[in-house]
Amino acid sequence: MDFAKQHILSAGDFEFADDGIPNGADGDNWRKDTRKRVEPWLSALFQSDHLSLLVGSGMTTAVAYACGAKAAGMGTVAFGTPHEKELNAHITKKAAAMGRGEPNLEDQLSATFDQAFSGKLVPQDPNDEPASKLLKRIQAARAAVP
Repeated sequence: MDFAKQHILSAGDFEFADDGIPNGADGDNWRKDTRKRVEPWLSALFQSDHLSLLVGSGMTTAVAYACGAKAAGMGTVAFGTPHEKELNAHITKKAAAMGRGEPNLEDQLSATFDQAFSGKLVPQDPNDEPASKLLKRIQAARAAVP
């Protein structure tokens, strides 16, 4: 790849380095081909939660630095719930399994949702209707509506 060129693009096995972009029919084909290769990657990048976190964290750090303050990290927060001890144990284990020393806010939110949606945060009432039966009732009610 000639890095002295004005236009450089490398995407997987596709490489382009030139001082100009092709014109006419060749240019149209080049643009279509390039777009097919680059657009999915850009879409995935700009729609990712991690990019938002990184950009947000970077901006927060930059503003804090410019103001002479210390930026807040992505550490955990205290929710003040009766289940906090169990959640903290769960996120610490989850962070260790991912190879990180300390859990962060992302681990905390993920673990909270995991525990909540699996029914582990509150005692379960054995008299409650199973979700499968509730779903069937909802589907039947929807089907009955003209």
